[in-house]
Amino acid sequence: MIACAHAQRLLSLFYDDELDGPLRRKVHDHVINCLTCTGALAKLGRNQELLRQAIDEQLENLDFSGFWLGVESRLSEPRLSWSEQVGLWIESWRSLWTWRTPAWVTMAVMVIMGSATLFWSPPWGEPPPKSPPIVVADNQAQIESLSAADTVSVWNEPTSNATVIWVGDEGEGGAP
Repeated sequence: MIACAHAQRLLSLFYDDELDGPLRRKVHDHVINCLTCTGALAKLGRNQELLRQAIDEQLENLDFSGFWLGVESRLSEPRLSWSEQVGLWIESWRSLWTWRTPAWVTMAVMVIMGSATLFWSPPWGEPPPKSPPIVVADNQAQIESLSAADTVSVWNEPTSNATVIWVGDEGEGGAP
């Protein structure tokens, strides 16, 4: 047996015959034994009947005499291909598309591209000063600073066991 509150939530599904077998039997057994749920089910049935009558009255007032003629005329109209539909759509918007629109779009693209170029270009003015050459003494070297434009190359001479570290601001990457 199920609780009354649970059965009342299922009454509309029970009335519409949308419950599966075991749950339908449980709700049916509860409705037979519960006066509250029996009254709620009867009230639901009356509401459904009143709704059905109201809809039937409204349908009697509607004029469906031209309905099937309209359906037949819509079905007999030739269907347009996608390309023809797109052509009609373009024609409907052609009045808004004048020579001014492409000009404004071109101008806007040029402004955006110019702004982006200036934003990512190096700053104007004098280039930063070059750092003095580094002198190696007693197998020690010190690099003061490097920038993104500097290149570091290492050259090792195996016969004399000499290593040369070259830092330059040119992108060649070769030894001096």
